[in-house]
Amino acid sequence: MRNTLLRMLAALMCALTVCADITPAADFDLQKMSGKWNTVALATNAPLVVNNKAGMKTGALFNPVCKDL
Repeated sequence: MRNTLLRMLAALMCALTVCADITPAADFDLQKMSGKWNTVALATNAPLVVNNKAGMKTGALFNPVCKDL
């Protein structure tokens, strides 16, 4: 019982000391990332998609709201 309690306390202490400093890329510009974002999802069990999933790529279409870009 005491060993279990000590192990749980040690695990809790380790979990509390873990922190991550996430630094953005050097050329990251928040203004370029702001704007309208759309969520795209695909769900299927079609054999063609399931069998070829590894080789599929995702495409994106950029439609700017401002015409002076």
